[in-house]
Amino acid sequence: MSCSNLKTSVARLDLDPKMNATESSILSTIQNLSKQKDPKANPQELCEQGSKLLSNVTSSLNRASFKDLADYEKAILANVQKPGLQKQESYPTVFDLRLQNAEGLSVPLKSYLNQGKIVVVVFWASWCGPCLEEVPELNRLAQKYPNQVSVVPIAIESQEDLKQASVRLRAKGIELPESPVLFDPDKQSYKAIRPTLDKVSVPYAAYYLPDGTFAGEKAGMSFSMTAGDPDSREETNQITRDIEGLLNK
Repeated sequence: MSCSNLKTSVARLDLDPKMNATESSILSTIQNLSKQKDPKANPQELCEQGSKLLSNVTSSLNRASFKDLADYEKAILANVQKPGLQKQESYPTVFDLRLQNAEGLSVPLKSYLNQGKIVVVVFWASWCGPCLEEVPELNRLAQKYPNQVSVVPIAIESQEDLKQASVRLRAKGIELPESPVLFDPDKQSYKAIRPTLDKVSVPYAAYYLPDGTFAGEKAGMSFSMTAGDPDSREETNQITRDIEGLLNK
């Protein structure tokens, strides 16, 4: 992510009504760090590090607040000020991997790059209710922007499991991805994107620019519910709004 894109994302997040005081303080720390002019620091690396920190804050909006703000800020400072920064080189980028498609062929994820399209990598599973709720939006997104967006659904289950589940789901009128599904039951691609997380949580979507630059993410459900009313659901269309924001830059 470029410095300008990082500043735009920070500014957008700063207006998020869900931001609480603790998260706002963390955001303030990131904003201050992004303004640093350390002569020993590589500006691009600072922006990349800032992007990762921003992703942590974004994800935290759907989780409990951090318990110890002082320690979190200390960790941020240590990472950014450390020479060379922490690049987590022991993990491959997701585009270094190959996954099987429905025909059993090995597909290099890098084949989705440099096509002039934003790449939306979506992790889901047939047993995940919120994942299935998200599928219609993804299908609409792919239909609306066929020349600008590539939706890449990655199932974290075996092809056989999905095949069996698909019969049951279609019988119930549940929509499945229209884009070709790739299979990763070992979750290696998910771990490549989120190596610091111990637990795999779906649905999860990561956005990449045509050259493979990470441009954002969406973790969790794609619908909101009214408190106290389990039957009320309203689609947030967050992925669509995020991608259209990238397309309009």
